[in-house]
Amino acid sequence: MNELFPHPFDDLNEKEAAVLSFTSDRVGNASSEAGGVIVCPTKDAIIWSVCIERFCSKHRAWEWNSLEKIFVDEVGGSIGHFLAKNRPSRGLRKNSLSPYLVPLSDYASLFGLGSSSVTSKRINEFKDAERSLEEKALIKDPFLFGVPGAELLIFGLIPYDFSFKTEEGAEKVIKMKSLLWEIEYEKENSALKLDLRIRVFKLANILRGMFIEHIKRIEKDDDV
Repeated sequence: MNELFPHPFDDLNEKEAAVLSFTSDRVGNASSEAGGVIVCPTKDAIIWSVCIERFCSKHRAWEWNSLEKIFVDEVGGSIGHFLAKNRPSRGLRKNSLSPYLVPLSDYASLFGLGSSSVTSKRINEFKDAERSLEEKALIKDPFLFGVPGAELLIFGLIPYDFSFKTEEGAEKVIKMKSLLWEIEYEKENSALKLDLRIRVFKLANILRGMFIEHIKRIEKDDDV
């Protein structure tokens, strides 16, 4: 395995790796993370991707274990409050979270970033990454989609523009996750130390799990 550019990340940059991770799974396909399916509008996926990439770039020199710990402690310790604070309490948007309802500076603050880290210019760069993923046939923008029941967690509003992983995109993500597991069991995690794409993809998947955990907790509290 080439440590600096390992397969299957060879044809992705860090922006594409983040956006692909946050792009919605195809409706009806259960996510392996926390037992749910995430349907995330493209605009939301881009916002979260910017934050993850900026966080990893800020801590680029950190050892992997230290980076993961600070991410879980700082972001994981605040994400529940952030979601609860910014989630509308009534109506169709009750279980939704859209960046248009939250100032970009609040997203930056959640990740311990300066307000200049999450800007319209940077968001446009990640939109280019999203278009690149479409050109590579890893994601697509469908016209219609269904809502398959209680395990579906919706972030954002319908009908904003949505993209979903294609079969090729879903298979690539599985291979990317497999590579992460392989690296985790290696004695020398040099790829994780050197490769920004892997770090971004790993933390994006950790954040997805946080979303599911905290949204389900909020919903459970609402039912009490």
